[in-house]
Amino acid sequence: MHTSKLSYYLVLFFVFHVLATQAQLGGAFLNVTFGVDDNVTYCKDETVTLFIPTYPSSSTIEYEVRRIRGGIEQVVGPTDPSNFFTMVTDLGAAANSVQNGDGFYALVFDTASSTTVPLGTSSTTYFEIISVAPGTLSPTLSKTIPYNTSPGLLSGSDGSTTSGTLSYQWQQSTDDITWSDITLTTGKTYTPGPITSNTYFRREAITTLPGGDQCSSGSNSILISIPSTFSLTSSAASNTFCVGDVLTFTASGSTSYEFLVNGAIVQGPSAVQTYTTVLSEDSVVSIKGDTSTKTHSINMYLNEVQAGSVSGTQIICYGEAVTMNLVTNGSVGGVSLTLLDTENYQWQSSLDRIYWTDVPGGKSTDLTVTSLISSTFFRLNTLNTLNGVYCEAPSNWVEITVAPDLKGGVIDQSDYILCLEDTPQELTVSDGSSGANILYQWQKSTDGGATYTDILFETSPSYLATSVSETTRFRRNTYSAVGSCTISSNDIKVTLNDISPGSLYPSQSSAICYNSIPPLISNGATGEDAASTIVYIFFLRLVLVWVVKISY
Repeated sequence: MHTSKLSYYLVLFFVFHVLATQAQLGGAFLNVTFGVDDNVTYCKDETVTLFIPTYPSSSTIEYEVRRIRGGIEQVVGPTDPSNFFTMVTDLGAAANSVQNGDGFYALVFDTASSTTVPLGTSSTTYFEIISVAPGTLSPTLSKTIPYNTSPGLLSGSDGSTTSGTLSYQWQQSTDDITWSDITLTTGKTYTPGPITSNTYFRREAITTLPGGDQCSSGSNSILISIPSTFSLTSSAASNTFCVGDVLTFTASGSTSYEFLVNGAIVQGPSAVQTYTTVLSEDSVVSIKGDTSTKTHSINMYLNEVQAGSVSGTQIICYGEAVTMNLVTNGSVGGVSLTLLDTENYQWQSSLDRIYWTDVPGGKSTDLTVTSLISSTFFRLNTLNTLNGVYCEAPSNWVEITVAPDLKGGVIDQSDYILCLEDTPQELTVSDGSSGANILYQWQKSTDGGATYTDILFETSPSYLATSVSETTRFRRNTYSAVGSCTISSNDIKVTLNDISPGSLYPSQSSAICYNSIPPLISNGATGEDAASTIVYIFFLRLVLVWVVKISY
């Protein structure tokens, strides 16, 4: 607002003196004067019009307006026959903007003679632009109050101005468009009286300059609403709640409220519009207003869901299947569910008992996980939907502990043949599990690997047999101290090469004549065994004995 000016323009007067001897325009030099004031004050966002009277002698006259800002001169006005130039204060860098401290002057040219040499130049006029910041009202959001009551104190942050003395004026409106001053409300804060209809409020900041001129700016507006009817609402969707829900009831449309639950007074009468409680059953919540005719009730519905209980805590091996079972059925609305009510159940899993996720396909009374590789908690939710409101109740949780993943490893040695008098090789294993909770047991088999038996006291990572009396297969079992999990390494075969000398028949030495045939010497075998008998024939000649070995 700029109260000292009836219109927002300057008149740019061109006062010129034409020499008598130079009747033609091209030879004239004009002394142009710009306006009547050297300094002009405007409010921010005002429109300023520079009016240049039309030069009377020729249509070849052009006008030019120049701006000086921060020591830099710019051409901002028209270079055509237009004789006015409109500007707006505080538009930043725009060509037609006027900022605080800007200077403007005008030039006039005759295009018939020259477009570079002006006929005349005006003096420079400098502008002062006043900016007013109104501050921000608190609260910034609109609110609803009971009929014929005060919204309380309205306040805001401090306003500011670039010049002059700052003051305030509170205003009100019914449409947030047309505003009217509120009498005797010129302070920083304002407390309205009782409100009977929806009303907007704002605060105007006004700066008054030494000459009496004023600039102003309005703050944000806030709406104070009045309920059209006496009412009661609940925080629960569809007025339906789950066990343990904290409910808030809100009343409006009166100056006094009395809250009742199932006919019993629980709060009031007072000006407090809300009542917070936890209900344990279907209930009727009511309010009474400041007159006996102001009453309102709502029916509240409990979506009652009770959890069942489950079992199945255990320790399993890595990747093993596990099953958990419903022990006690849940209930909905006080009625126990049957095993067929699977849609009312949902298994959940968690790694920390804090964040739970549904198990895909886990809508059953029992749950089997085919392969579990990490320790996990499980629970079974009993759930139900009433009036579109979903409620659930979790069971106890069970913990499934998964033993570490075991690796049997590979025996470093290969199958080999062992003579009776030879020492067996020490057996070692690579790439097998190890650690504080890992145990070992060496085993042997003498029936080709059909059955294995533990080797007593052989629980070390490696194994060295003291002797091998027959062909034997060896392997190492790896155990986890957590759970009863085991895995075997590969096995190797140690083949015993056992050669027995046997005994000769007859058992007594005998003498024969020279060049005669000795009796048959054998091990007494018959049949097929006799075919492989080793026969020795002794020839006695003096003290020299030749031995001939004959094999069949």
